[in-house]
Amino acid sequence: MLVHLILSLCFMVQGEAIGSTRAEVSVSATGAFRIDLHADFDGLLLGSGPGGSLGPRLEAMERFRALDSELQAAAVERLEEFLKRRVRARFDGRPETFSVSFPQRRQIGTGVLTLGSTARLSGQVPTGAARFQFFASRSFRSVDLRLVSATGEERLRFLLQPGEESPEVDLRELGYRQDRL
Repeated sequence: MLVHLILSLCFMVQGEAIGSTRAEVSVSATGAFRIDLHADFDGLLLGSGPGGSLGPRLEAMERFRALDSELQAAAVERLEEFLKRRVRARFDGRPETFSVSFPQRRQIGTGVLTLGSTARLSGQVPTGAARFQFFASRSFRSVDLRLVSATGEERLRFLLQPGEESPEVDLRELGYRQDRL
């Protein structure tokens, strides 16, 4: 019974696409990259999908909060792994690893209260890389991709259809320091 509850709560309604997503990509002068994905991560965690009605969503959140902290942590870790499998940050055509965090995450004691609407993917541009490309799997309905400078100035914008890769972008367009190349 408990395993069934965990599987039903551990987000992702199979076959259902993640709703509209905005991705903001920036690269610092030191080569750290950051991709902020904006979507309904609480809905994904609960398995309610995008645009779920409030009543069932609140009930699912209460069931989730009733789980012990280890089971909650396992569900959040599963969501992190899902994002690592479904999103790619490519530099010169090669995927780069990244960590996943939820900067809006709030906790009560040892339990998760909410993840919020932002997942932050962070990593390091490989030495010598000159070009960047973004990919999100067909699990994402569409992605509004915004490439911004380290100061937050929007440089490029693309609307990507499900499973579509972005065009390759010269990292200099994002203000990346060329002496690292």
